[in-house]
Amino acid sequence: MRRRFLILGGLVGGMTMLASCGGRLNPFNWFRRRKPEVVDQTGFTAPEDPRGLMERVTSVKVEETSTGVILRATGLAPAQGYHDAELVGLPLDAEGVKVFEFRVTEPLTATGPGPERSRTITVAAALSFYQLDQIAEIQVRAATNAVVVRP
Repeated sequence: MRRRFLILGGLVGGMTMLASCGGRLNPFNWFRRRKPEVVDQTGFTAPEDPRGLMERVTSVKVEETSTGVILRATGLAPAQGYHDAELVGLPLDAEGVKVFEFRVTEPLTATGPGPERSRTITVAAALSFYQLDQIAEIQVRAATNAVVVRP
């Protein structure tokens, strides 16, 4: 009787562990189609960014800190309501140019253009001195223009 409970407990525990996995051993995943994954040059899976590029970069500033620099970029959105802005760094190229894409999420509903002050978005990214040793110049890219600065 005790042996039956041990076997049953082991089976239930094993099935629970398999059900919590996202791998191939889970029977619930056997017939599902997987979404294609984007793999970057380092071999890691890179999730796709649904945000679009900011319409225009208006200014880029590099401010020194005790541990490196803060890269601050200001952009102008085409309308009010754009949000979730971020500077997304791309891999360093062979010439030592570090490219940052100024990405933003569009509003769900159409909004009016509004004054320029209400469409201005500022974002920042920190770079350490170690990262700066490999960078010759920094480029912040938007949909219609790009601004290049030297660190």
